[in-house]
Amino acid sequence: MKFSENWLRSVCPTTFTTDELSNALTMAGLEVEAVDPVAKSLNGVVVGRITHARPHPNADKLKICDVDVGESELLQIVCGAPNAAEGMVVPTALVDAHLPNGLVIKRAKLRGEVSLGMLCSGSELEISDDSNGLMSLDTDLVLGTDIREVFDLNDNVFTLKLTANRGDCLSIMGIARELQAISGVTAQYPEIDELSSIGPKDLSVTIADEKACPLYLGLTICGVNSSVKTPPHILQKLERSGVRGISAIVDLTNYVMLELGQPMHAFDRDKLKGNISVRHGLVGETLELLNGQQLAISEDMLMIADESGPLALAGIMGGQPTAVDDKTTNIFLEAAVFSTQSVAGKWRSLGFSTDALHRFERGVDPQGSRRALCRLANLITEICGGSVKSSTETGLSSVERPAIIFRPERVRRLIGIDVSVERMKQILVRLDMSVSDEGSAFSVVPPSYRFDIELEEDLIEEIVRIEGFNKLPSTLPKSEAGMMPIRERFDWNERFNRVLLQQGFQEVITYSFVDQPLEDDFSVIAGVIRLANPIAEQYSVMRTNLLGSLALVMQRNISHRIERVRIFESSLCFEPVSYTHLTLPTICSV
Repeated sequence: MKFSENWLRSVCPTTFTTDELSNALTMAGLEVEAVDPVAKSLNGVVVGRITHARPHPNADKLKICDVDVGESELLQIVCGAPNAAEGMVVPTALVDAHLPNGLVIKRAKLRGEVSLGMLCSGSELEISDDSNGLMSLDTDLVLGTDIREVFDLNDNVFTLKLTANRGDCLSIMGIARELQAISGVTAQYPEIDELSSIGPKDLSVTIADEKACPLYLGLTICGVNSSVKTPPHILQKLERSGVRGISAIVDLTNYVMLELGQPMHAFDRDKLKGNISVRHGLVGETLELLNGQQLAISEDMLMIADESGPLALAGIMGGQPTAVDDKTTNIFLEAAVFSTQSVAGKWRSLGFSTDALHRFERGVDPQGSRRALCRLANLITEICGGSVKSSTETGLSSVERPAIIFRPERVRRLIGIDVSVERMKQILVRLDMSVSDEGSAFSVVPPSYRFDIELEEDLIEEIVRIEGFNKLPSTLPKSEAGMMPIRERFDWNERFNRVLLQQGFQEVITYSFVDQPLEDDFSVIAGVIRLANPIAEQYSVMRTNLLGSLALVMQRNISHRIERVRIFESSLCFEPVSYTHLTLPTICSV
């Protein structure tokens, strides 16, 4: 999980420094794998305006630009960009500026003309991939402003290495909830219009397997402008989270997924034919996915389909036939919950994974699906225009979690430190748990998104995690070792083994499973027990006697020129009936 530190701080404005934040998250169980500055080597680049641009007297492709960077004098800068023009506001690297590619700007002469800096493209600043000309900035920017402030480059990208049980932290709000519990600073949730007044549904949804898809929500928005550009602040957050921009509607879908943790998909409403069904695939069906892959559908794949056939691979990727493009005016938004079992391991057969699959494999909060869908609809209508026309909902959006009895005195006994009852209750409440008094204990109901909390021990772990593992005392375990009494009597097998050892034999231990040909050579009974899943081809059956195993040991010793070998083994053998028996020691000697 990658995310922008500034984005997290905008949601939970903690006073932790970057190092303190990294350490706090790691100690709370959200391991910070890396912290990378967004622009670690970019310095000395400011906002400048080209006040005059004239041809270079000694070079046809160069221009001499007078640039205002908010200082008392204009800077003369020689530029070769084809789009350099008067009035243009551009990033201006001053003398001694450092660029991300390691270039240090110096005062120079280009074809006899002094150049006191460099006018930059987006690729030279590693802000964008555009290298065809100068990067054009907003004309309202204050001249001389550091470019790091303009593009919010004083930021870091955190990379979390989450365990499989913490799918709730695959979103900014999920991490903010954790930071809220750690730091005590209240997280600020986005304001969402719940869209209470919506017209009757124009599409119905049927679910063939409610265990695979317990909840499906849909929303129709008409009159959108799909060709608008994604706002820069949203595109910036996506890119710093490792998600590339595609188009406004798709970008907003990904943005809400990163923000709230609910994967969603947008269909072109006009390309749908009939009502929606969530069903398993049929043999012979095919679907062209958004990545261009032609998918041969199998019966174990959960599909989103209409009357014409499959539309999307549920919880993983949409299909090309109903994809949103620049001409789309009406869209159908999907926010569903697909079970872990319906998507788990599908990346192996598909040969790829997706952000949606990664989240559904770990569990998605059913009670957050509608809120996420409304959040997406709010952003789309705000940025792309249009209006919400209808909605549909199938399945259960709320799952009642059983209460857990939590005993504070047991916490102190298990963890070895004194945590007050009030502090324990505070931690549980900050983790969005419902806590009520039950005498000397608490009745705690975990939030719907914490699938990993089922036992009292899980709650105790939460107390230790937030209170701080570093507060636990460093004590060595105590154990008392004593001499075990020797039995007065040995069974016949132990006595026999002792006699053989006294006579110079060595005891060996071999595998209970052997190769089929070896068993055929030494077997004295009919039939063997064959393994359903052997660890190797030469260990495919269970032995019926020890002769074959000992023969292999003899063979290896002789091949190493060991002339005298005296070995025995006393171990289990297996017959094709419902019991095993302990054999007498089998002896080999050469």
